[in-house]
Amino acid sequence: MPDTLKTYKSTLTGQELDEALRNIGKVAQSVEQAAGYAAQAKDYADSIDPDRFATAVAYTLTVPASGWTTGSLTWGGMTLTRKCTVTAADASASPTGLAMEYAGGDYTAYCQIALLDTAAGSVTFWAQVAPAKDTQVRITEVRG
Repeated sequence: MPDTLKTYKSTLTGQELDEALRNIGKVAQSVEQAAGYAAQAKDYADSIDPDRFATAVAYTLTVPASGWTTGSLTWGGMTLTRKCTVTAADASASPTGLAMEYAGGDYTAYCQIALLDTAAGSVTFWAQVAPAKDTQVRITEVRG
C-alpha cells in the first residue's frame, strides 16, 4: 500500500458505508434545494411592505377645564353638548383603533369625558357637562 494513502477507522458497517456512498449525490441536491428556498425567502422578505402592518402611537394630552365649548353630538343614544378640542401633533385623522385611559389630574373630570374624536393634529373630547377641573388623558391610536 502506498505511503500517501491515509486510512481512517470507522464505526460504520460495510452495509452502512455502502448506503452513505450511494446517497452522497443527494447531499448536493439538498444543498441546491436549500439555496433555492433561501432565495425565495429573501425575495418574499424584500417584498413585504411595512406600511401594511398596524402600529400603535401613544400620547398624553391635558384636557383643560377652561377649554370646553357648546356643541351637539348624538352617539349611542345620548346627546353630548360640550366639546373641547386640544392640539395634538401625534393625532391622526383615521386610526383603525383608539383607546383612552386616565393619565393624571382630576379623575372625576376624566370620567365625565364620554367620547373622543381624532383629526390630523388635534383631538376633540365630548361630554354631557363640562368637567370643572383639568385632567390628563393618554390616547393610544392603532394605525394601518
